[in-house]
Amino acid sequence: MRLKPDFLARSIVDIDPAFLKTINAQNVLVDLDNTLVPRKSMEIDPAIKDWVDRVKKAGLNIYIVSNSLNKRATDLARSLKIENYLAPAGKPFLTGVKNFLQKYGISPETSVFIGDQLFTDIYLSQRLGLHTRILRKIELLLLLKWLREKSIKIIGED
Repeated sequence: MRLKPDFLARSIVDIDPAFLKTINAQNVLVDLDNTLVPRKSMEIDPAIKDWVDRVKKAGLNIYIVSNSLNKRATDLARSLKIENYLAPAGKPFLTGVKNFLQKYGISPETSVFIGDQLFTDIYLSQRLGLHTRILRKIELLLLLKWLREKSIKIIGED
């Protein structure tokens, strides 16, 4: 297994719902910390709320899959009007997320996972067989250079 995302975006708001539809995504699974909100924060940027609304208006299903505590995830999901979420997800372990996908009838072939961690979000999504993985932020700058060299499309960068 090659541990790499299919696409890279500087921010989740750079990911156009129309683009998600071009890769046949029907379901958008999103990490919480450092993807939708800063780690340990309860503040939601208006641009994030707008992005979630655009995803829904595009007819895509959106779910939060986070290792955060349940109460925090519940409060943030409620604020974003996201009905279904899994927290704590136990990423990168498969069991909890696999059960969540089955519970909601989410097919990996029509799903995309947006997250910021290579060894939890991307590793998990690859093992689940998710069609496309989009990594929002990578802590190692050298990895970004490596991805460019491997011709990975970086969303939001011309």
